Amino acid sequence: MMINVKRYGLLVMLFLLQVNLQAQDQDSVARMGGEISLERIRIFPNPASASGSLNFNRVPAEVKELKFFNTHGRLVKTYKPNKKAKFQINISSFSTAGIMVIKFISEDDQYLGFKRVLLKR
Repeated sequence: MMINVKRYGLLVMLFLLQVNLQAQDQDSVARMGGEISLERIRIFPNPASASGSLNFNRVPAEVKELKFFNTHGRLVKTYKPNKKAKFQINISSFSTAGIMVIKFISEDDQYLGFKRVLLKR
C-alpha cells in the first residue's frame, strides 16, 4: 500500500515525532548530586497563542538553557532563564506555530529532558 506523502506527509511526520518523543521521554535525570525532576515544571497556557507569552513555574535552578525546536527538528529559539523558579517568555517573535519541543539543558551542558507545547496563530 502506497502512502500519498503530499497528502499524509504532515500526519506521518507528527506520528514519527510522537514515537520519537515517547522513546526519549524523561521526567527526571539521575545526577551526581541527586535527581532533577522535570515533571513538576508547569508551562502554561498550553496550547498558547503565538502572539502572547509562556509562563514557566517550578523550574529547577540547575536549568541553564531552554531550546525550542519545531516539528522539523530545527532550533527556533534559545533562552537562558533567570535563576528564579518562575519566569515568562515572550513568544510573539517565533516564526512558526505548531508543536514546539522545549529541551532543558543543565549548567554542565547535559540534556535534562523535554516538554511539549502547542503554539496557535
